[in-house]
Amino acid sequence: MKPLMYRFQKLALSFLYTLTALLGIDLPPFASSSAIITNKQGQLLLVDLSYKKGYALPGGLLQANETFTQGLLREIKEETNLDVKVGSLLGIYKATTDFPTVNLVYKAELVSERIVNSDEGIVSWQKPSEVINKIAYSDNQEAIKDYFKL
Repeated sequence: MKPLMYRFQKLALSFLYTLTALLGIDLPPFASSSAIITNKQGQLLLVDLSYKKGYALPGGLLQANETFTQGLLREIKEETNLDVKVGSLLGIYKATTDFPTVNLVYKAELVSERIVNSDEGIVSWQKPSEVINKIAYSDNQEAIKDYFKL
């Protein structure tokens, strides 16, 4: 998906929530999963988003019939070309940045190390303390603060 399509998808989902709220219909939040992946230098793997200002953890919205870990593995592969081993659950976070989401954030370890950028953004290792205020989504920001005790 091209950056314009990512923007359109986010806009369409926001519109859907606004419209249903005006009609008095409560939709449940979308399910998503993300990963905290660190290197030996204590840096965090982040995606500098092409469709929105700021960084995000690798991950995203689940597709129909996916588990949280299946969706996470798919999203990480799509966004970074990396294979990871999903570890323990860090926590469950909610956000309403564009539309309501419930995000399960896991710790993960690299299995492969060949990072490739995607249409979603540029993948890089960043020092958490230097980018915490540049994180695009509130749920990602809270998870990073919890993990690194910022």
